[in-house]
Amino acid sequence: MLKNYIKEALAIQQEEGDASDEALKKYLAGINSYNLNQDQEYDFLYANYQAMWIYSNLGESGKALPLAKQCMALMADTISAGAIFHYTDMGRFYEEVIRYATNNIAWYAYEHSDSTDELVRALETISLGCNYIDSPDYFYAFDTKVRILLKLGRKEEAFKIVFTCLQQLPDFSDFSDIKKQKEYQDWKNNFDTGTIEYSEQEMAFLQKAARITTHFKSLTSKEPLKSPLKEESIPEKQIVLIKEARGKYAFTENFYDDDDCFLLYKGNLHIKQNLDEEWYEKQLEDITWQNDLFGILIDGNLTVEGDIALDRCILSVVNDVTCDCLYSGDGHTLIQGDAYIKYGIYGAYNDGSLEVKGILTTPYLLAYDHCMPRKSDVGESIYIEVGDLSETKNIRIGESYGSGWGWNWNYFDDAARLLTNAVFIENDGDTVFSVGKFFDIVKRGENPFRQIK
Repeated sequence: MLKNYIKEALAIQQEEGDASDEALKKYLAGINSYNLNQDQEYDFLYANYQAMWIYSNLGESGKALPLAKQCMALMADTISAGAIFHYTDMGRFYEEVIRYATNNIAWYAYEHSDSTDELVRALETISLGCNYIDSPDYFYAFDTKVRILLKLGRKEEAFKIVFTCLQQLPDFSDFSDIKKQKEYQDWKNNFDTGTIEYSEQEMAFLQKAARITTHFKSLTSKEPLKSPLKEESIPEKQIVLIKEARGKYAFTENFYDDDDCFLLYKGNLHIKQNLDEEWYEKQLEDITWQNDLFGILIDGNLTVEGDIALDRCILSVVNDVTCDCLYSGDGHTLIQGDAYIKYGIYGAYNDGSLEVKGILTTPYLLAYDHCMPRKSDVGESIYIEVGDLSETKNIRIGESYGSGWGWNWNYFDDAARLLTNAVFIENDGDTVFSVGKFFDIVKRGENPFRQIK
């Protein structure tokens, strides 16, 4: 069976190294023995990927090419269905297959073809692979894309990618020849002085960003804070057990024990300050409870004249929520009604989640590996994937072509250049995107994106 050939090949690679001729022979024998009725398609994909990888590292790109094409044929249905789950081992393997296979196919065309049609097809192929770049470790695919663009005479697009990659990884050796060229240096000087040209897609995006800033108030379908209360309104509070909350307050979460509890507010809660961990701790000073207390349950509307920023606390609201910014962290936030988030949402990391069952109105949605909405239901909005402070300028901006999951979006190759320099800060010698700086700009009524004339 194919699986046995794979086991033998892996054992050889452990002894002789990954690019082993003997291991390659085992993978090829396994591929030739593949039986649709007996073997798993995943094993067939794995064997093709390994054989392609070994051939490539042995400098035999011609022999790697059919294996790369076979890999992409096997991945076609999974890609079109948007069924690649990035945060699983299998999902990461699928992404590696796509990156490496598309790079092999595109690079072979770059080296062996002068046909414009073939190079354009190669560009489309490598662009798919570039959609799965989530680390500078995979910038080799950007290098392939740049070389094809230059061969097609599309220097503007190529230089944009070079610029963005070097911003994130200044010592990236693949572009060492380009960054020394006078033509690129002149282009970069023009960009630094703000005279660079944008593509039609970038222009359309920046125009949308300008519209969001200019027509900020019109993005909200109603203005629930037009006549705010003079005083805060904090209703009766009490401890409620999970088993009571499930039936009585439409609380649907099912991963708690029945005897765990929540802090319940029976009615509309309106506060004139941030709803954060400090506010939550003060609310608990005169409350006693048994077992685990997980967070806040509001049987009514929640109106916050400030930000909601509960990092580890669960927040469940039966009706509507209104606030300036909503920061969703390690806790789970459930809004069963509508959500009016004036400035935007930031969801950080995958331990928590944000769910809005009603209509969401907000201009900006920033996500760092977080399960949350990807767009506003009312008005125009911009979705940005942002990395943590260990990832230099690791941001993605784009439009969805299918599933709402972040990794099924078409991204600008050089998203960082669409933002103003004011949203970046220095951290341990690196230039990184700052969520705080971004929302500081938005709250001032300014555009966090570059202006166009």
